[in-house]
Amino acid sequence: MITLCKVQSIVTKLLIIIFYIYTNIASKTFIKKQSSVVHSMGDGYVCTLDAASLEKARVELGEDPLQREAQVKQLREWVESQPHLVCGTETYFMLLFLRRCKFSQLAARKMLEDFLTLCTEIPEWFRNIDPLNKGISSIYSKGHVIPLPGRDSEGRTIIIMRAGVFDVKDSTIGPNDIIKNSTVVFSILQKDEMAQVNGYVLIFDYTGFTAKHLSFLGIEMVKKSTKFWQDNFPARFKALHYYNTGPVFDTIMTITRPFLSKKIQDRMFTHGNNLESLYKHVPMHLLPEEYLPDDYTGPNAGTIQNILDDFAKRFTDPKQRAAIIKYTTEGMYIDEKKRPSVTAPAATFRKLNID
Repeated sequence: MITLCKVQSIVTKLLIIIFYIYTNIASKTFIKKQSSVVHSMGDGYVCTLDAASLEKARVELGEDPLQREAQVKQLREWVESQPHLVCGTETYFMLLFLRRCKFSQLAARKMLEDFLTLCTEIPEWFRNIDPLNKGISSIYSKGHVIPLPGRDSEGRTIIIMRAGVFDVKDSTIGPNDIIKNSTVVFSILQKDEMAQVNGYVLIFDYTGFTAKHLSFLGIEMVKKSTKFWQDNFPARFKALHYYNTGPVFDTIMTITRPFLSKKIQDRMFTHGNNLESLYKHVPMHLLPEEYLPDDYTGPNAGTIQNILDDFAKRFTDPKQRAAIIKYTTEGMYIDEKKRPSVTAPAATFRKLNID
C-alpha cells in the first residue's frame, strides 16, 4: 500500500527531474537563440556567433551575452576617459581585447594600451597604411599571407604564411611591407567574430626561405614582430605549424624561442618536408590545390591565386580601403603630450589568465 509520504516523495522527485530537464533545454535554447538575435549597441553591432561559438565563448572566455553590452561600455568609457589613447571604440574593436583577455577589464586595458604604444613606437609598420600601396600589393600578390576560405572542425580560421615566396632583390618591396601586408589581412579577418572567439591556425611554409631572406628582414625585426604578435596583438593563435623547415628556420627558433611563452611553444608543430604529417592536423579539403597530392581528387580550397583574388576584393573595396587608411592615419597611436600622470583607474576586474 502506497503511503502519503511515498506519494509526496515520488512527486518531489518527478518535479526535480522536470525542473532539471526544463532548465537544461532552456539553457541550450538560449544559446541557440543568441546566434540569431540582433544585439544593437548603438553602432550597428550584431552578434554573428553561431551556437557552438557562443558556447565556446562562454566556457573558454567567460563571455555572457547578457553582460556583453555592459562590459563593452565599461571598456569604451575607460578609453574615452584617457586623453592620450587615440583609437576607435566600435563594439567589434572593444570585443577584440575583451575576448583576447577573457573579459578581464584590467588585462584588456593593458593590452589595448600596449598595442597602441607599439603602433606609436613603430609607425613604419602600423601607420598610414593603404592596401593598394605598391609594396603591400606586390607582397600580397605573391601569396606571402594566404587566408584560407574554410574553417576547421573547431571553427578556427586557417592562414598559410609563405616566408620565402618573395625575391629579396625585388625593388618594389621592403621589409616593412611584409608586416604591413599582414596588418591589412588581419584588419579584415579580425572583424569576424568567429575568428575572434575560435582563433587561428597558422601554417608557416619555409619553402625557398634562405639566409638572404633573414638578412633582408633583419634580426631585430624578427624579434620585435614575434613579441608583438604573441603579447600585444588581440588574437587567439591556437596552433602553429611549420613546414619545409631547414637550417635557417633553426636559426630563427634560436632567436625567437626566448620570447615565446610555454603556451605558444606547446602549440607549435614542426613537420619538416612531410605534408602527410600536416594533414593529420589540417584536413586536405581545407588546403589549396598546391598543397595536395597529385592523385588527390577530393574537395579543396581552390588554387592559391583564386583564394588571393577572392580575399583581395574585401580590402580593395573602396569603403573598406578608405576605412583602413583612415584608421591607420587618424587613429591607433598614443598622444604622449596628453598622457595623464596616473592611468590606473579603479574598477572591478575579472580573472587575468590570458589565452
